Amino acid sequence: MNFKHNDIIIRNETKTEVWISERLVVEVCGISEETLRTTSRKRYKSSVPATYHKAKYLPITGKSWRWTKQNGQFYYDFDFIPNHKPNFYREMFGDKQTLIDNYKKHGKTQDEKLFENHFKMALNGSRNFLGIKQKVFPF
Repeated sequence: MNFKHNDIIIRNETKTEVWISERLVVEVCGISEETLRTTSRKRYKSSVPATYHKAKYLPITGKSWRWTKQNGQFYYDFDFIPNHKPNFYREMFGDKQTLIDNYKKHGKTQDEKLFENHFKMALNGSRNFLGIKQKVFPF
């Protein structure tokens, strides 16, 4: 899996909920964004009472493809990604705890690489080790 910065949201309310970004679902499962938009999200929202349509996280209704929209990006609840014939979408992600561990490990390695690059540039005497463009003024 090719993780990006905000691919997974871990929410601890009454139980641990893992929310997977639409980008990762499309990449791993091979579903089109259009199918998720026109079929899956529409079906789930129609199963939710109208009073909850504006809620930050849609309530559990028992239907598949429970979703939320955070910072302009759609996320899907891991426990409500369908896992039945013919596609077994949830199995494509593996176990929930393994998914969380791999995502956290990926995040740590990315942070370590960024720190290492900044540290090396600082050791080499580069004033611009944060990658900020500096204007040069001719005098």
